[in-house]
Amino acid sequence: MDVEVEKVCNGYHVQFRPLTSGEHEIEIVMNGQQLGIGPFVMEVSEPPKIARIPSTILAGKEISFELDTGDVVQRNVKVEVKNAKNELVPAKTEVGNDGIVRAICTFHDIGRYSMDVFVNEMLYGERQYVRVIQSGRGAILVDDIEQALVGWSSKLILRTEPDAGKHLSIVVIG
Repeated sequence: MDVEVEKVCNGYHVQFRPLTSGEHEIEIVMNGQQLGIGPFVMEVSEPPKIARIPSTILAGKEISFELDTGDVVQRNVKVEVKNAKNELVPAKTEVGNDGIVRAICTFHDIGRYSMDVFVNEMLYGERQYVRVIQSGRGAILVDDIEQALVGWSSKLILRTEPDAGKHLSIVVIG
């Protein structure tokens, strides 16, 4: 792990970025000698990430999605949504009474959108992408696909517009 040490008038500022979660021991060494204090133990939590969001969304529909924050109650969490032109799209983030962080956004135009999660204004996790399609009669969205295992039952969740019709057939190839 890269550690940056900066001498200041009343001591040192140390900056580093933990790359894994869990307990990290911090030892302080000066002039090749370990100081008589420490090691200090710092608990590092996983950053929040978008837990589940459909990969395809209907234009003009408000969508709410959850952020997976592990066992840590998060404060100052923000989700930034941008359209294909890299313009910000209004989104709000709220922490429910259940402690779950939810982001709410309405995607008005068709196209590809990106989403980033920030905590205390620092970017966390990987950028997520969604595709927004035109709302229309008969639109069907794949909401969730479980990872399939050979010989095990698998599930596919579909969301449809109210007027999508009553007949549906699925073909699995492979």
